[in-house]
Amino acid sequence: MNNVLMMPLQENIPEPKHKDWKPAVCPVCGAPCWESAQARILIRKMPGILKACTNCALKGQGE
Repeated sequence: MNNVLMMPLQENIPEPKHKDWKPAVCPVCGAPCWESAQARILIRKMPGILKACTNCALKGQGE
C-alpha cells in the first residue's frame, strides 16, 4: 500500500486556510490545489510519497 499525500482543492477552499499554504498543482489531473508546510515536510522526509488532489486520492490515484 502506498502513502498518498492529499492536497485540498482550491475549488473547494478558494482562500488558503493557513498562512503556510502555497498554491500547488495535482500531478495526476492538473487541478489547482493547496500544499501546506506539513505536506512539504512529509515530501522531504518520505521521498516515495505519492501526491494527489483529494479527488484523485479518493479514486486511488497518485504520483
